[in-house]
Amino acid sequence: AIDTNAPRTVRFAAKELQNYLRLITTARYSIQYNADPKSWKPTMFVLGTKECPIIKQYVTPGSSAGKMVKELKDDGYCVLQRGANKILIIGNNPRGVLNGVHRFIYKHTDFIWVRPYKELAIYTENPNLKLAVRDYVDNPKFRLRGWGANGKLAQRCEEYFMYVSRLGNNWAPGGSDPSILGRELDHGFIMEFGGGHNMSSRWLPKKKYGKTNPEFYMLINGKRRTEGRTQ
Repeated sequence: AIDTNAPRTVRFAAKELQNYLRLITTARYSIQYNADPKSWKPTMFVLGTKECPIIKQYVTPGSSAGKMVKELKDDGYCVLQRGANKILIIGNNPRGVLNGVHRFIYKHTDFIWVRPYKELAIYTENPNLKLAVRDYVDNPKFRLRGWGANGKLAQRCEEYFMYVSRLGNNWAPGGSDPSILGRELDHGFIMEFGGGHNMSSRWLPKKKYGKTNPEFYMLINGKRRTEGRTQ
């Protein structure tokens, strides 16, 4: 269950969870919008940020849930079980919800993404999956997490992008490329303009500042590099 107006990353997280559960249990789970979790009889996952109306009914000041939510940082999340059939995955922000889905499956099943090729994974099919869930908070140790893979590879290969996101990355090269903007918004990635080594071509072009402000550029072997590669 998610809010009707849930951010696109939360909607994507619901689809990811739906896909995981289908693969593992062979069951077809539906995504319910604005369903009342308290009146829902079958097992239900409730996904949302701490500000979502569907989540707020469980998070009251001073309650155990309220105390756990106060501990959330960056794109962290918490997992709560309420009753026998409701599991809440609450993110500090939309990306936190997606982290919560990926990590929940990793922690509670034997599902492992092996490599970024046609969603290749190893897992045990279990139509009678039972989840032993304990309430917990999981905050990332680093605010930004990413691999400095070849920019064009990361931008053009959706399988690679999905793979690193499922492993917990929240950044990929090519943040200013419009061809991957939708993908980055779905995954709640940290957006950037250009990138570090593009400073000398986009922000501080050598043709403009090379002669007047050589101190803007690298000092290599005692000389300022204002020509050629300057990063």
